[in-house]
Amino acid sequence: MNERIRVLSAFAKSFAIAEAIHLSRVHNRTLSLDEIGEIHDQKFAELIVRECIAIAEHFSDGNEQDQFGRTLYHYRADIGKEIEQYFSMSFQ
Repeated sequence: MNERIRVLSAFAKSFAIAEAIHLSRVHNRTLSLDEIGEIHDQKFAELIVRECIAIAEHFSDGNEQDQFGRTLYHYRADIGKEIEQYFSMSFQ
């Protein structure tokens, strides 16, 4: 497994555990292992998509132009929105 994927997975695991502790303390609700796994999977997917958006934005600094003379830089916001919509995610 790629080292960056390991880091993102570890972060998602920490997030899922913290969320389970929070729900237990604040809302007096104990989560099942499946529910904790679902929180991990959602956070892990979100982190991967965010990473993809960041990479796409980084590479959109190029000087290649479309038929209207605009460079990829002009499409940076659109790239991120397209990726979010494709994966049906909304980042706050």
